[in-house]
Amino acid sequence: MINNLPQKYKEEQDVEVNKDTIYLNQFIKDARPDGCFPGLNNEQLKDFGKELKFYKGVPDIFEAVKRVVDQDAYRERDIHVENYVVSTGMSKVIQGSKIEPYMKHIWGCEFIEDENENGQKVISELGYTIDNTSKTRALFEINKGIPETPNIDVNAKVPEELRRVQFKNMIYIADGPSDIPAFSVVKRYGGATFAVYPKHDEKSL
Repeated sequence: MINNLPQKYKEEQDVEVNKDTIYLNQFIKDARPDGCFPGLNNEQLKDFGKELKFYKGVPDIFEAVKRVVDQDAYRERDIHVENYVVSTGMSKVIQGSKIEPYMKHIWGCEFIEDENENGQKVISELGYTIDNTSKTRALFEINKGIPETPNIDVNAKVPEELRRVQFKNMIYIADGPSDIPAFSVVKRYGGATFAVYPKHDEKSL
């Protein structure tokens, strides 16, 4: 089980691992010829994204919100809505899903590819990872407008009044423990947060 890997490596090698992202290394192992997913590459991950199942109302809610803010009363005040994904999952899977067309930007974990002995692309290294604390970094990137202006560093000093998306205008919706630090940041600066979980699922509560 992937969830047992942190304990396994601690007991066997006395090595601490990132619980949010250790599963990515397992996928790289499984992409080898003797693994569960031989030859796995980014294009296949995007194809897997087509099979993702979402809660009822997704992605319909994105269209519904867009229709509301497209009304004159909102446009006259230059009010609009942008959607972002900040996930510890694989960004290529999300990019292949039906919600991708509604997203302004997607943060997720990325793989670097190499070529195998047959000249086929296969995932081989970690390129970018998102965990519970780096989710907050993504929030500050949204806050400072980095997806729109990538030459701005997330650590650059930007006056509050010049930041593109104020935290007080953010609504953060999430479903897991890795979102707790992000919840704290958004709430601290005046934004709204909502936790989503399956109905009657006491474990999620």
